[in-house]
Amino acid sequence: MKFNSEKLIRPSAKQDQMIVGLLVILILLIFIGWKFNLSMIQDSKQIRNDIREQEQIIQMEHKNLEFLERLSSQQKKLSADIKRVQSALPHQDEKAEEMIAMLEDIALQDGMIIEGIGIRVIPESQLNHDGLVGVVNVVEYSFSVESYLPNVLNFINAIRASYRLMDITAMEIEKRQDGIYRAGFIVHAYHLATPQYD
Repeated sequence: MKFNSEKLIRPSAKQDQMIVGLLVILILLIFIGWKFNLSMIQDSKQIRNDIREQEQIIQMEHKNLEFLERLSSQQKKLSADIKRVQSALPHQDEKAEEMIAMLEDIALQDGMIIEGIGIRVIPESQLNHDGLVGVVNVVEYSFSVESYLPNVLNFINAIRASYRLMDITAMEIEKRQDGIYRAGFIVHAYHLATPQYD
């Protein structure tokens, strides 16, 4: 079989221009697609970096939140501790009536009545511990109660167990003819002193 070159159709110049034009458009499309894809890859890398940064910020915020929650919990615990200390050792503005009412409540638990109450502020010069000077003020309460011995002993134990910081510094117990005991007490109640700034 013989190949006939005359039968081959040669493209015309116009067709040549169209093919070249299509090739140029195809090359431009490939170039634009490649550039666009390259830009998308760079954008996606930037987006991933931004996401990582936001995740780190969120982790830091969670840690900060946990720290603040622990701090709040500690603050609440300290507030409760401060309230306990203040009730055990109130400031010197506590009224004598409040202390007397507390002693009367303790006495009433065993059916006793406090009698002959005396109140005296102990001067700093008479404090036995130098470490107390300027830190606490001491108010002395003297009084007596009458009841059966178990009630008197319960009263003494209740004063010792009280949340209020106080000491029984003197006690005198005498038995009467009818089996009732008369107990005289001197109790020192401590108050947090107001600091003196020079």
